[in-house]
Amino acid sequence: MDAFGTQGLLGQVEGRAPSDVLAWLATTPLEWRRQIRCVAIDMSPGYRAAIRTGLPHATIVVDHFHVVQLADKMLNTVRRRITATLRGRRGRACDPEWKARRRLLRNREDLTDARFSTMWNALLDAGTVGMTLLTAWIAKEELRDLLACTDAGHHHVGHLRWKFLTWCADSEIP
Repeated sequence: MDAFGTQGLLGQVEGRAPSDVLAWLATTPLEWRRQIRCVAIDMSPGYRAAIRTGLPHATIVVDHFHVVQLADKMLNTVRRRITATLRGRRGRACDPEWKARRRLLRNREDLTDARFSTMWNALLDAGTVGMTLLTAWIAKEELRDLLACTDAGHHHVGHLRWKFLTWCADSEIP
């Protein structure tokens, strides 16, 4: 876990437990802790709690990789849940959603047009299962568009955020 302050990278915690974070913070000068404005962490609730305790005034940020990784996990969860609900079993090699499982985790720009069309059409032909997975995949891609928007103005970022949240709310996929 990296701690960032006004001067850039200031330190790195050794260890994986939230208690390691708090122990490390206890070794740093109080004045230094007061200057920390932003802390980059992974999405661990334990790390977040440790930073909230040790640096209550700091803003916590997460890198894009971990957010997209969470979106990919959501997509797998949706795929497994919808297969179990509609088919009453785990996915099999003959199921279109199982065949598309790896492509669903790919980014649109990493798929050739032919592979994208194959995935898209197979899932459309699969009916409810496929439509649910395409909806979740589009949500992941909308999230990636939002995260990729680093140099845009607040209006553009706000529009992309609204577009992502609206898509998620309208799709009714948790």
